Amino acid sequence: FGLTAASNEDDSYGYHKGIKLCYAKSIVYGEMHAFQYDLLRHEYSFLLTRGDRTFDIAIVDEVDSLLIDEGTN
Repeated sequence: FGLTAASNEDDSYGYHKGIKLCYAKSIVYGEMHAFQYDLLRHEYSFLLTRGDRTFDIAIVDEVDSLLIDEGTN
């Protein structure tokens, strides 16, 4: 289908003028805290971390495990 994917936690994709290059991929995956951090950098620090990418669709898998893991932290 010509889709590309990258993790937003992987620094090997690096940054280009504040933009995290993983957001140029078709699919971006990662843990909740990484998306929160990128959102804060993009929206409140005006660092354009996501470039012109929006969060149109979110697929959450194993949310029950996420809630249990986060609850213990």
